Amino acid sequence: MGRDDIGAEAESPAAPGTAPGTAPGTAPGAAGGAAPTLAWPAQISQEFVLGWVKRRLPGAEQVRTELYHHPMMGVAFRWRRPLAQPMLAHALVDLVGGRAFAADHWEDVGFRPIDDVPTSSTVKPPKRLISDDDGRDSARRLINGVLLRRRRLDLAGRLEEIGEPLIFGKPNWWVQATHGGKAVEVVIDGLSGNHYVFSA
Repeated sequence: MGRDDIGAEAESPAAPGTAPGTAPGTAPGAAGGAAPTLAWPAQISQEFVLGWVKRRLPGAEQVRTELYHHPMMGVAFRWRRPLAQPMLAHALVDLVGGRAFAADHWEDVGFRPIDDVPTSSTVKPPKRLISDDDGRDSARRLINGVLLRRRRLDLAGRLEEIGEPLIFGKPNWWVQATHGGKAVEVVIDGLSGNHYVFSA
């Protein structure tokens, strides 16, 4: 990333909530727009996930791992400043919960058609609840906040969106198991390997 880029300043997006028989993040209500047609390739393998379970949940039984795709939006911006080079900024928006995250650009990601990516045959992906317009607004608010925190930036500058938002599915692993006599559900981020416990 060049020095005139605004890099990632937030953690990787997590999936909120769970519902029986559906992927974490699914919630009732009308869909917010078209489902993703592209998928960000998973960087975390099933072998990694099973190794995590063995380390963190020793003796776990009835272990199931399911790969699904969480709907996301990528929005790119350019910050134009008088007498200075423009700066680039990028945000990812969770299209279920609406939260935005600063990110590096995704231009080098080899996105694949989502129908060509092997996923669970039993878990339904979360339904997106956030519209394109609301997603864009969330991304803009985030980047404006990042810019305001950087006092070296010229307040006379102008933030403009570059191109159309990218709608894609972010890979997550949903892990279900029994540990110590209790049901455990964990989501492991398919890009970073971070984990989020939903029930234990």
